[in-house]
Amino acid sequence: MPESSSTPQPVRYRKRFVVLIIVLAFLGFAAYRGLHSIRWGIGEALQHHMEICCKGYSVPVSAINPLLSGFQAAVENVKQGRIGIRQAFSLMDAFEEGPLFLALLQEGFLGAYNSEIAEFGQECNISNPHQQVRNAFFILANGKDHKKSSKMILGYLIEPREFCGESSMGLPQVDNVKGLNLSLNKAQANEILQEMASLKGTPASCAGTLDPTQEWNLIMQKLQSETLHQ
Repeated sequence: MPESSSTPQPVRYRKRFVVLIIVLAFLGFAAYRGLHSIRWGIGEALQHHMEICCKGYSVPVSAINPLLSGFQAAVENVKQGRIGIRQAFSLMDAFEEGPLFLALLQEGFLGAYNSEIAEFGQECNISNPHQQVRNAFFILANGKDHKKSSKMILGYLIEPREFCGESSMGLPQVDNVKGLNLSLNKAQANEILQEMASLKGTPASCAGTLDPTQEWNLIMQKLQSETLHQ
């Protein structure tokens, strides 16, 4: 009887196994590269979001500089996977609501309306009106009984702003963000300051002032704690 020319079954199975390993290795590599690309993209988006929010709130350079190293470290940790994707989005949210948002808005307001605040202090016999503004923002961040005042103050202070620039790939990009209203007249500024002066918080909610660097550090400590307990 003539010999069969077909490949023996064990050899065929070994070839199939090798092909399967190669395919799985390729898919694994593609998935790894895909995840790496996603992390890199989210890291870039986080950096852009942080920068455009600070610009939108007109945060002065003196308040931003202490934050830069922390921002860069967070972006790098997102790209390397040390900060998860969900946590990266929570960092973005922190720039639009909560204590960090209020701290940044506070710095922008104090810088943009410095003269209006000083005049209000003179007219109302307030010895340190700038400190009163800081106290008011701290009360809003830590008190739960000032929703009406918060809505009124933020309603005046926040407006949509548009910035034209380039993306990380050099393409034209238009950002529509909420930012500090830079066109308040004196009457509007005084109304805001009067509302701030009327805020009365509990002893705990009046015990300090908001600091952007401190609020950022608190957020990062919370993220690190969450990562350790996962």
